[in-house]
Amino acid sequence: MIGTFLGAHVTLWLVLLTALIIRAIYDRKYFLLPNQLVFLAGVVTLIDKLLLLAEHLSPIVLLNAVLGALAFGGLFYAIYIVSSGKWIGGGDVKLGYVLGAWLGGILLSFGAIFAASLIGTAIAGVLMAGKKATLASKLPFGPLLIIGFIIMYFFGPYFATHYGVILGIH
Repeated sequence: MIGTFLGAHVTLWLVLLTALIIRAIYDRKYFLLPNQLVFLAGVVTLIDKLLLLAEHLSPIVLLNAVLGALAFGGLFYAIYIVSSGKWIGGGDVKLGYVLGAWLGGILLSFGAIFAASLIGTAIAGVLMAGKKATLASKLPFGPLLIIGFIIMYFFGPYFATHYGVILGIH
């Protein structure tokens, strides 16, 4: 039973990763995140969380997914509303909900946002130093969110454990 679930988790991860890579490329080129790929990523995430629920028989899996989605997507939704969509796009909001649900936790979600912002700041700094961008230039955030998500997926538990203890929230 565990081998079946493990194979399913790996397959779902690969499907999600493929959809995210396509989204990142598309967003980089057109500054848009296609809803079809968000929907696919959302369905894949839901299936994965239901498999985890069946595997662990604990509703905490779903609770963590909801909290992660609300932390990641909720923050972006608030930014979207406050800025009337000028600071962040609706695709980033939807992507945030899906990525937060997959990560399954508040600390991991905020960690992914932090990593994406840090990487974006570094890229913008390099572009501005090379006179290839200005403060008015736009940088697609979707690919950065996906990179931050991947970083937190692989290294997030380490960061959450160590920095959560330091901050007194883990």
